[in-house]
Amino acid sequence: MTYPGNNTVYGDFNCPFCYALHEHLAEHEWLDNVQWRLIEHAPYAQIHEFTLEEQVELASEVATVRHRAPEIHIALPPIRSNTRRANQLVASLELLQPEKVAEFRLAVYRTLWQQGRDIAQEAVLLEILTECGIISSQLQNYNLEQREALLRDWQTGWEKPAYQRRIPILQHHKSPAMLGLSSITEILAYLSGNKKTHSCEVASCSFKPRPIIALLGSLTLHWHFIEPLRNEYDIRVLSSYQQLADHLNGPENLDLALFTGTPDQIDNKSCLELIQQRNLQQLSVIFLDTEYAPCREILSYQLNYSEYLHPELQHEVFTAKARRLITLKQLADQYQQLSNRDHLTQLYNRREFEHFLELEWLRVTRAKRPLSILIIDIDYFKSYNDKHGHLAGDNCLRETSKLIAKSINRPADMAFRYGGEEFVLLLPETHIQGASQVAENLQKLLNDENPHKGDDNIQNITVSIGIATSANTHAQSPYELVQLADEQLLTAKSEGRNRYLAVEQS
Repeated sequence: MTYPGNNTVYGDFNCPFCYALHEHLAEHEWLDNVQWRLIEHAPYAQIHEFTLEEQVELASEVATVRHRAPEIHIALPPIRSNTRRANQLVASLELLQPEKVAEFRLAVYRTLWQQGRDIAQEAVLLEILTECGIISSQLQNYNLEQREALLRDWQTGWEKPAYQRRIPILQHHKSPAMLGLSSITEILAYLSGNKKTHSCEVASCSFKPRPIIALLGSLTLHWHFIEPLRNEYDIRVLSSYQQLADHLNGPENLDLALFTGTPDQIDNKSCLELIQQRNLQQLSVIFLDTEYAPCREILSYQLNYSEYLHPELQHEVFTAKARRLITLKQLADQYQQLSNRDHLTQLYNRREFEHFLELEWLRVTRAKRPLSILIIDIDYFKSYNDKHGHLAGDNCLRETSKLIAKSINRPADMAFRYGGEEFVLLLPETHIQGASQVAENLQKLLNDENPHKGDDNIQNITVSIGIATSANTHAQSPYELVQLADEQLLTAKSEGRNRYLAVEQS
């Protein structure tokens, strides 16, 4: 074990990434072997109003910690506390009772990030001091000048240009600084002075996502609804219709939406219409009221909200209703996923291709980004089927589909069975050069990993591919792009098969 002087950490109490790092070091008994220097990265937190934009940022940061460190227990707090007073107490302890610092710091972090209590409140801090066996009166005015000098030293050290004012910062005396929250394997290796890490250990902890609840409105005003849900679910705070639209365009699925304000306000009605347009009827929408109003309850149900809830309801009732709606949505998602898959190849089916094609078309045309489509046809498949039988034909489709899926590796890229022996790859934000590279990768995979490689009695499987790319096009329909790709496929087959041809939509 190295001496504390070898390792320095810069962190803030109101940063969830610093909390997660602190928990990692506590779990592995490393807290006594680092110098943890507290700084203020958000000195005006809770001095001014906790804005909706700040609430969105906080909820997003907590969700990121849960993704990067799923073993860490963290719950969304109602505010980002000001940490000035807590930092002062830690600095006083460093001067007066250094043996108590790690215990007190751990308790402060957990009070905010597990219990959701405001550590800017003097009463809360006094309670923590008492629980740690520290006499608060000894700290109140102990050597104020030296305490403030220590805090300034910590803050100045963190504000070095090399640290880019990011937190957490880990600094080993012989290594460049590690910025941000890494895996526990990388952290411990770094603090030990060993730069080498084992990728298998880093990747060994799989992320188990929580259901996601979106709140369209103020976290602070509706905290009594969110508090009983924050441990069990990921809360995303959205401030506008556009943020909801952006989230629905992203890779994460919402499991429940909570709307606020009035049931018929413009943003809420637009969001309801958007959910209907996206065929997300299984996504329940609850209207949260600030008080019970029969007229708003009636209006909510007339506008097809799933539930109308108000503060007079017990927490248990609200939690039970939310949990029931989320469970129903997840079951609907499972059934839908089964209906959207091709049963033979387990790729998405043609109906799902048309659904995602229209979604991606809207997104990329709005953003003026390219979209590429590859239509893939197994060469001479009818002859293969006639010669070797339908069971062999089915196996050929299954094995080829695996290689087609293997040829793409970005999360946004998708593979579909289009029908018969035809498949489609949908590549958002991909230029014609990138799409051509994917086609070459697939042909190489078929050559290297062909199911019939080494079998002299069966000819290797090959494919013909037609590629079409839209780039800042003014076309009205994505199916024009599909038609272009199909034309390229027909030309590739007529020119001898086992090749690809590509065109850019003008």
